[in-house]
Amino acid sequence: MIVPVYNVEAYIDQCLTSVREQRYHHLEIIVVDDGSPDGSVAIVERHAAEDSRIRLIRRPNGGLGAARNTGIKHATGAYLTFVDSDDVLPHGAISAMVGSAQRTGSDMVVGAALRFNSKRRWQLDWVELHREARVGLVAAEFPEIIRNNYTWGKLYRTAFWRRCGLWFREGVAYEDQPLVTQLYLQATKFDVVTAAVYNWRLRDDRSSISQQTHTLRDLRDRVSAWDLGITALHGKAPQAVYEAWLRSLYATHFHWYLKSDSTVDDEYWHTLRDAIRRVAQTAPETVLLDIDPPLRVAVELARRDYRDEFHEFKRRGGYYATHFPSVLEPDGVILELPTYDDANVDLPRELYRLRDDETSVVHRLDNACWTGSGDLHVEGWAYFRSVDLSERSTTIRVLLRNDHSGEEVAAVATENPRRTLFPPVQDTWADYGRAAFAADVAIGDRLNQATAGRPGRWTVLLQVQTDRLDRTLPATAVLPGGSAAHLPPLPAAEGFWHRSDLRRGRSFQLHHLPLLVVVEQARVDEATLSGRLRLNTPGKVAGLRLVNTDSGEVVDLSTAKLGDDGDFSFEVPPAITAEPTSTMGASAVWSLRALMASGKTILVTAPTGFEEPLESRKGPSIMSWRPSHRGALTLQVSATTVVLESARLDGSLLTVTGRTPCLDRAQVTLQLVSVQAQSLPTTASAEGGRFRVALPLRWRAWRYGEVVLPSSQYALTFAVQGPNGDAAGEAQVSEELTSQFPASHANDQVALTLTRGPGRTLRVQLVPPVAPEIRGRFHINRLERAHLALTSADTSEERDGLLIETNFGEIAGCNGIGIQRELQRRGADVKVYWTVKDYSVVVPPGGIALVRNSLEWFDKLRTAKYLVDNMYQPPYHRRPPGQTIVATFHGYPFKRMGAPHWENMQFSQALIDSFHLRSSEWDYLVSPARYATPLLTRDFHYDGQVLEIGYPRNDVLVSAEADAIRAETRASLGIPDHVTVVLYAPTFRDYLSEDDHHASMGTFLDASELVDKLGDDHWLLIRGHAFHARTSERPETTDRIIDVTDYADPADLYLASDAAILDYSSLRFDYAVTGKPMIFLVPDLELYQATRGWLLDYPATAPGPLVRTTAEVATALSELDSVVAEYGGAYEKFRASYLDLEDGRASARFVDAVFVPRGDAPPADGGSGRV
Repeated sequence: MIVPVYNVEAYIDQCLTSVREQRYHHLEIIVVDDGSPDGSVAIVERHAAEDSRIRLIRRPNGGLGAARNTGIKHATGAYLTFVDSDDVLPHGAISAMVGSAQRTGSDMVVGAALRFNSKRRWQLDWVELHREARVGLVAAEFPEIIRNNYTWGKLYRTAFWRRCGLWFREGVAYEDQPLVTQLYLQATKFDVVTAAVYNWRLRDDRSSISQQTHTLRDLRDRVSAWDLGITALHGKAPQAVYEAWLRSLYATHFHWYLKSDSTVDDEYWHTLRDAIRRVAQTAPETVLLDIDPPLRVAVELARRDYRDEFHEFKRRGGYYATHFPSVLEPDGVILELPTYDDANVDLPRELYRLRDDETSVVHRLDNACWTGSGDLHVEGWAYFRSVDLSERSTTIRVLLRNDHSGEEVAAVATENPRRTLFPPVQDTWADYGRAAFAADVAIGDRLNQATAGRPGRWTVLLQVQTDRLDRTLPATAVLPGGSAAHLPPLPAAEGFWHRSDLRRGRSFQLHHLPLLVVVEQARVDEATLSGRLRLNTPGKVAGLRLVNTDSGEVVDLSTAKLGDDGDFSFEVPPAITAEPTSTMGASAVWSLRALMASGKTILVTAPTGFEEPLESRKGPSIMSWRPSHRGALTLQVSATTVVLESARLDGSLLTVTGRTPCLDRAQVTLQLVSVQAQSLPTTASAEGGRFRVALPLRWRAWRYGEVVLPSSQYALTFAVQGPNGDAAGEAQVSEELTSQFPASHANDQVALTLTRGPGRTLRVQLVPPVAPEIRGRFHINRLERAHLALTSADTSEERDGLLIETNFGEIAGCNGIGIQRELQRRGADVKVYWTVKDYSVVVPPGGIALVRNSLEWFDKLRTAKYLVDNMYQPPYHRRPPGQTIVATFHGYPFKRMGAPHWENMQFSQALIDSFHLRSSEWDYLVSPARYATPLLTRDFHYDGQVLEIGYPRNDVLVSAEADAIRAETRASLGIPDHVTVVLYAPTFRDYLSEDDHHASMGTFLDASELVDKLGDDHWLLIRGHAFHARTSERPETTDRIIDVTDYADPADLYLASDAAILDYSSLRFDYAVTGKPMIFLVPDLELYQATRGWLLDYPATAPGPLVRTTAEVATALSELDSVVAEYGGAYEKFRASYLDLEDGRASARFVDAVFVPRGDAPPADGGSGRV
């Protein structure tokens, strides 16, 4: 095994740990230090001191190819494999590949891989190649395997490698291209295994080689690899293999670069265009037509040098077919992608067409269960992608096919009235509501027939017929949290029928497991399991063992007692029971195996009728014996837990019942927890080991009291107080409750879906409560188009009320809150409506919440007399007669904004035109300061009336209520009066933003280090930007670190704090209204300026110390008096220059300018304008 190392001190420890913990132990681990300048080598040396299998070889820096070549020269083992030092090997990776190679004698073994980052793990698009094991292949027999063309994730016989005489290219990226393809071609035979043998890291900081596609150097290295591939393969490899290699370029490789923002650079574009042209010269036309239409169009636009049109195609989302209309025509489905009707683009219509045989079927099995007669009930979705079913019928059949006899049993499905909330893939222009199906397949009699020793297997298939389209395919997609993924075994003649392993896109199949070794009369006593083993196979049980179903770890039960009559007993070893798995995550599961005298190992199966688990307690551990999905007897060891047996929505309550295993009496407290909120904890007594809890779907939003939980995914956590002490974790779900999943419930306040999570836990997904008939992208698009038609019709109608939208309804605040307060202060008879994403959004007293995209919201958007938005009004809204639109925006100008920012971000011209069209309909634009007005009008191309009045949202900061709000906010956060509170409020970084909507918060400040340095009398509030709030990330909290990213009104936090740590956010302008000291943490000052850019000199707008480290922040905060003295002059100059209108009267000036002239508010009383 060869592990090159260069600048990976953050990753190498995890990498080598995964290597050392491989189930296959006979490893030669060659770590090649490629002149790494960081601390990587020290970490390697520590591992080498602990593990003699590791050899460290040092060499001057020469790049990845040179390091791998060095490792090959030093390798002495029978096999070669490569691991990049920032990646991780699954526990059984090497054993899976070596096992295959030893069985077949193949030259290569090719494994599957998963991608991962700090947040999640996902499948690569070529995982389908590993759906089934294939052995003894040559490349011409399976040409598509060329798509898996990475060095890692494979095992090579060393003798084969040396016989090929191939070496990695040195001094370039993509040094393994086309080497891996050449190895496929030269292998006498190779194996493809189903196991995921490699975890490929996507670095969060985008620093890895494969994440540099935006650089010209990276592009040139990739183009060199393509050119070498043509030389090595064209005319030399079998044509099918060469075309498969070309398809990988057309479908994947080209687009890594076409999607890069660097295509605006002339040299980058010309290099890429010319490379595509060279490849196309050797490519049959069928290669282009074999890929999806969006990919075809993008490649052809580049090849034909439609540069501007390509950029518009990309920026309008042309890569995503579901964003555009489609038409089912006699010769296929036409996708009306951005350039489809562009008179300036001369592309064949064929490129936009999906032939009938190319139309893909999207499907998913959600629910599956056995009926009383042993038939199979199935629910799910199945439909042709991009084919609208709103006015078209579809027929779905569920088939079970015997893989040995070919016999089929079919059932015509009906439309499912209890569908899940959304189809697996939504489409803006196609309605898939009729594709939700339910079917009962009468298979019971056949499954109960004796198999006569033959292996039994039935595959579930779906047949979808829509108009002339007719497709039958194996069911491979299963909702992970639905009952289909957890179908229990079905007792039948001579054994069990069980579902197949559903990982990596395998088909949903029913397999027969014979009852070879069966446990009967099972009973438990603490850690001891006893009973009788019944053998239905020749031989004798010589021993028992437990095998970890995840890691493969084997524990032999050497003390097991085995009687000649089959009686047995053993105690689960203390190594397993002493450290019970926390129920906050997935619990370890062990399967019981019988070791036969012949040396063969056989699964021990549970008897038929074994439905309730056998549970016992040993100290802090609860042992649960139950059948697996295969019918095998398994052991799960966990800490004290609760098991849910029912769950339903009762109004605004989630009512659950359950039990406390091995605990007759206890106090059980349940709470729903997500990254955004925690429900109000609810406690009930468990009597006789059973409890009932009615959980309010509400949370305490600090000083704003109780509100509905926000839309998010929640885990159900528990805390148990019992005679054996306290315990906490995640509640688990019973098999009976699992059989009802997914379960969707909705009322006028909440909508939710219940599913099963990892480790038998419960997952509760809350979504906005809109009516089912208008839920989903298709229906929202339909309502948007209808709204556009109505507001474009220039029709007069009665108007009333003020509709305020802030951050797309994510909050009800910003400038709108000041405007509402002033209207209320004056007693104006104006109803104030607020756009909210759901009912969790805290609306100011007297305001009326309207859920975005509900029918009521669309109606008020059209009929409101006043519309105030701190972004832009929606693109499908045209100002109807009699409506006044005011844009307030949401920050003081500092960063590059408006048209210059949109161009820098490469927004589509269509989107930019839409912005300009919408701004032309504004009646007013609010400017927060005199300096801001010319910047706003220039960059947003606005020539209408400007209200240069200050920001209404900041009036409260200098109001008479400020002190009371400060005290109430601190009390609601649990902050003692004597504590100094520091607010940390970083802005988002464009270079950490995924899509101009979400962004990682980064790690600029070490919060724990800071509070430790400052001491117990300092607390830290962390307020993420809206981009941060939209992600699943939140900062870690402690007693003195509070995450307030989701706090309703940031003005409360300004008042509650005593100082702030800020950076480039315009929030520093708002904060300066309070006059409190500010520290500016700007470790990426130069990078931020280069990537985002600014309109003003930064130091002049940052009246405080500019620091780069947490230690410097701590020093400044510990010397605040000195900071105030040193920067007092700069602070006052800043306030005079940029906050000249923040006198507490901005709201009054707004109402005077907008509402008073139209007769909807009286003039200000004395003109004070005070809140």
